[in-house]
Amino acid sequence: MNSKLSAAAGKGKLDQVQKLLKTGADPNAPGPQGVPPLYVAALYNHTSVVQALLAAGADVNHSNHVGYTPLMAASRGGHAAVIKILIEAGADLKASANRGMTALVFACQYGSADAVQCLLEHGADISVIASGSPVICWAVYNPDAAEAIVRLLLARGADAAQRDGSGRNARDHAEKRNPALLPLLQQAQSRP
Repeated sequence: MNSKLSAAAGKGKLDQVQKLLKTGADPNAPGPQGVPPLYVAALYNHTSVVQALLAAGADVNHSNHVGYTPLMAASRGGHAAVIKILIEAGADLKASANRGMTALVFACQYGSADAVQCLLEHGADISVIASGSPVICWAVYNPDAAEAIVRLLLARGADAAQRDGSGRNARDHAEKRNPALLPLLQQAQSRP
């Protein structure tokens, strides 16, 4: 039954999710590959399913088999509405997996500016170091929203000159991966 619940949650089938919950499906039981239904619904941006699972008692911080939480899944996808729902339900902004990866790091690297903004407004810590790199270095690698995210981080006090474990800062990363960010990062580094 929980395999069916995870599948329905991942497809956004609210009616099926509600039916399975009413017939006894456990909202916290992992489905295939150790992934809880709330994680799957958050990953695929199914807000109504996320709300139904939370109302049925799903643990907002229940992680998958590698330690990623539903908030991390929503953040990686850039799903600001789901992020807000999860935070309001008590999601832990400080939860980390795999060498310090937090929801904010995932949102900076893969998500959207709206997702980053939502996390910052709710108190996400911009001083996080994940896999030896500050959050602003992760933002440089975002394929779609790097400039907007870097601007958000700088406005919140992120240090563009902060170096990662290899001695490189965000500008060094931008030279290789996103040269369009160089003027913005240079300007930020030259501020007193």
